[in-house]
Amino acid sequence: MNTIITIGISIIAVFLIFIINKKEKQRSDYYLVLINVFLGLMLFTEYWIREQITPLNYFLHANISFWLFSLYLLYALNLIDRRLKTHTPIWWVFILSGPFALYTAWDVLMLQPNPIELTERYSRPSIIYHLFFKSHMLFVIGAGFWLLRRLWTFESKLKLQFSNIEDLRMHWLRNYTMVLMGLYGFSLVAFLLYNFGFIQDINSVYLGVNTLTVLAVFYLSFHGIREYNLAQFIGSYNAHTTPSPAPSPPKSKYESSTLSAKDIAEIYGQLETLFNTEQLFTEPQLKLAQVAKRLGTSNHHLSQVINTEFGRPFYEYVSHYRVEALKTKLVHPDYQHLTILALALDVGFNSKASLNRIFKAHTGMTPSQFQKTHLAK
Repeated sequence: MNTIITIGISIIAVFLIFIINKKEKQRSDYYLVLINVFLGLMLFTEYWIREQITPLNYFLHANISFWLFSLYLLYALNLIDRRLKTHTPIWWVFILSGPFALYTAWDVLMLQPNPIELTERYSRPSIIYHLFFKSHMLFVIGAGFWLLRRLWTFESKLKLQFSNIEDLRMHWLRNYTMVLMGLYGFSLVAFLLYNFGFIQDINSVYLGVNTLTVLAVFYLSFHGIREYNLAQFIGSYNAHTTPSPAPSPPKSKYESSTLSAKDIAEIYGQLETLFNTEQLFTEPQLKLAQVAKRLGTSNHHLSQVINTEFGRPFYEYVSHYRVEALKTKLVHPDYQHLTILALALDVGFNSKASLNRIFKAHTGMTPSQFQKTHLAK
């Protein structure tokens, strides 16, 4: 157990140095610092309690896991929306951590039970503690599902504005949320098995939970430093769109639009001409705002035109052109000396991973499979 704690605290210390030294820190970076500090404190109190249990370390040990998840929710939401305070109520993330902190402050710090009583509570918590602990684990799982849906909705909105969302998609945050849900689900099952006598030693439960926690925070911190901070993109995104749920059918979404069917057809024709003659899709970071400016229309109107005429958002529209252009090059004799990746970059794709995923979604084959199939004919 001490080895796991030492490794965990060492990893946290390294990541804290990286985060603190990061230039142009966002609010989410400070949440990440707090998450790592709290996690390090949680691991340290695990060691401290084994040496000598006191009201202070018992209070810290009991509360930190509650506050860790509250901070994680703030961190994740802040990555999605920089204007968190004005758009997303945040009080609910403390709905259990706040009351539990007040209860344990009275029960432990105020009443000051002796070490024998504290040891008994640590091994066999009272019914009130059980209710808080189990409710918190269920809360984490439920909030995790809510966050996954919010991430999916946000990604859907990105497709309305950006032609390339690979750097913005936050797969790692989605994966981490699922890891966290699994961790708390494991904790819930493990502690229930201990409560019902199927596991005799509570230390073995804590060992499993702490090991998984260290691995989870390593994943979070690594990607929190490595990945793009989405908050920097939200400003431009929010400037052109109004908050809304996931994309809805064009008719209901654009019901109040002033564009007539003739206007829509005309703008779409101009758009098709622009893409066919100037091949705007070859610009990897092409945005809806850039195209709207070229056409002399608003972002909202252009989004309506694409969704109405093409039936899918801007991201899919540009991807369609990129795929079609790549299909032509893959089978053209003049380009056979070039690699598939070189051809893909030339038509606007920005990575091999996005290329394979998008191309297969449009054609049912990978680029190499498509090339082999058509060259063999």
